[in-house]
Amino acid sequence: MFQRTKNKGIIAVMLSMTLLFSACNMSTEKTDEKNNLSSPASVSEVSNLSDTKTIHMEYGDVEIPKNPQKVIIAYNQGDLIALGITPVGATFSEGSAFEELAKDVTIIDGWEVHPEELMSLNPDLIIWGSYDQNSYATLSKIAPTLADNFFSMSYDKRLRFFGEIFNREEKAEELIKSFNQKLADSKSKLAKAGLQNKSIACVEVFGGMVRAYEAGRGGNLVYNMLGISVPEKLSRAFKDGAVDLSYEVLPEYMGDYILLNTGKERLADNKVWENLPAVKEGRLIQASSDMFWFNDILSLSAQIDIITNKMLEPTQS
Repeated sequence: MFQRTKNKGIIAVMLSMTLLFSACNMSTEKTDEKNNLSSPASVSEVSNLSDTKTIHMEYGDVEIPKNPQKVIIAYNQGDLIALGITPVGATFSEGSAFEELAKDVTIIDGWEVHPEELMSLNPDLIIWGSYDQNSYATLSKIAPTLADNFFSMSYDKRLRFFGEIFNREEKAEELIKSFNQKLADSKSKLAKAGLQNKSIACVEVFGGMVRAYEAGRGGNLVYNMLGISVPEKLSRAFKDGAVDLSYEVLPEYMGDYILLNTGKERLADNKVWENLPAVKEGRLIQASSDMFWFNDILSLSAQIDIITNKMLEPTQS
């Protein structure tokens, strides 16, 4: 505080100086306050609109960074890895074709939103595998969020979308072209071997039952992309994309080949299973228990190799 003085001139000068200093301090404080209001994650540390681009989603337009650096993705992380992008956080990768490539990625829960878990990774973009208003409201406060059922998209549509997001459109087209060629080559090899008219059941052990899939666990790849048939009776039994079968009825529903998404040890000493023609005669196709859960471009490519190579092996008589 200034000391009291009886000289009005001095008082006037000192008052003017005080106001000047106060004005300077207020200006600095406002500038600091403005800087502090910049959300570190929710706007991706973007200083102006020239650093962002607009992505059109069904629920509205989303401003995202032009070059996202710290991405969280729920499922389909294999597509990002194929594009040369390693996310900071993603759902599980165990058993996948890209497991080793994702070993340093923090595992997150993709079914429920845990804000603290996501915020700790300081993302500048979140790609979420489903949309609902409540979850989106929470996610979009953490970082710009693109939410959709990406898992159910066709592989080429999804990869092109991700290519647009990360400015890697050319890379996306290269991956799609390469995969389509592999798919065509595999179909040609199977046709020449007279195997495309065979049938496959895609199954996993589920509790005390065997669950067969129409689209999941390799079903979409086998039936819709490779063009291999569903066993006739199994096809009629499907409801909502799957059907649970007791062991006793398995012989009626299984195909020429069986794609098993479960470790064989789960079926040890099961006489019904062991006596299925596909099992007895070496037409059992199997990988890690989670390999056929994934449907990204890396996983689909590896799955084609597993199926094609096994089917082209000489069968045991």
